[in-house]
Amino acid sequence: MVRFTAEEYEFITSESATCGLSIAAFIRLRSLGKHFTPKSGLRVISELLRLGGLLKHIHNESKGAYSALTSNCLKEISACISRIKTPADENEDKERQ
Repeated sequence: MVRFTAEEYEFITSESATCGLSIAAFIRLRSLGKHFTPKSGLRVISELLRLGGLLKHIHNESKGAYSALTSNCLKEISACISRIKTPADENEDKERQ
């Protein structure tokens, strides 16, 4: 049996609901080192990739007239995707500090 603090239990409950898993399944997968992206996260990533493609199209059509702006936007999109893919890893890093 594993005991959790109230804060840990709240986090586990929230994350398991976000991932569409039972608490037991969530704990089982995480204890085995499995990392996963919630289904809602996959939809957001898909939309961010679509927006990145549109930015690339604008860059190509304008022959690079807005290259500084499109470059910054693409970097932000990439950063957002990275944060979505590894939310559990970031939470672990925050706890260690």
